[in-house]
Amino acid sequence: MNYIAKTIALNRRQYLEHRQVYGLLATAIACLLFLLFFITWHWRESFSGGVGNGIFLIGLFGGGAAFSAFLYQELRHPAKTIWLLGIIASAGQKIVLWILYAVFLYGAAYTVIFYLVETLFFSIATGPQSTMMKANVFRNGFYSFYLVFVNFQLWLLVGSLAFRKGALIKTLLLMVLYFIIAATGNVVLMKVMTGENSITSSLPFNYFQFIHDGENIYVYLPASIQALINVSYNFLLPLFLSYIAYLKFTEKEI
Repeated sequence: MNYIAKTIALNRRQYLEHRQVYGLLATAIACLLFLLFFITWHWRESFSGGVGNGIFLIGLFGGGAAFSAFLYQELRHPAKTIWLLGIIASAGQKIVLWILYAVFLYGAAYTVIFYLVETLFFSIATGPQSTMMKANVFRNGFYSFYLVFVNFQLWLLVGSLAFRKGALIKTLLLMVLYFIIAATGNVVLMKVMTGENSITSSLPFNYFQFIHDGENIYVYLPASIQALINVSYNFLLPLFLSYIAYLKFTEKEI
């Protein structure tokens, strides 16, 4: 119990020392969201539906990456003040604190900020397209991006522990490169396996698309296999990444 109390006290100290940074980050996210709403509204005739959902994703992943960079910055350079991952705690406790801050607290805080900004903006700018431009985060399965966000943040954590310099940029570049190679390689693989040269796009472990009589035809995996993949990606992969980060933190323990 004393160790838990000590960890809570150290965590409280780092929060008090950097609460201005947290406040500035929240303000910056709110201003960016308002700017994005203004830009899309100003040129609203050029956008179709789902604009609000797109803005939500930009802030969720972009702001999440920036927030993560603040949390692990002391891993790159000696810190003059205590940060979250620099507290005197075990590797397991740091993983829990990381997930609590970078995933749950940021995800919840960002969602609240997003809807506050959206409500404020559309109370000022009203029109026939306002309903179409508003986000529907909790409908039609869009909330599944929260699960993608968990893996995204954990990949950033593993990258910050693996690279000494430019960890954020290197990790993001590797993630983009992996997605491009996986998507392109999946198309090539499906063409070789099926002999069908009209396959135009695909999403690894999900579907592929080919053209038949001028129509785009989608072929999906069986529901049972897709469910197994979803469980592996949404639950087993985060556990695996957390374990890798745990081992990295263990190497740094004194």
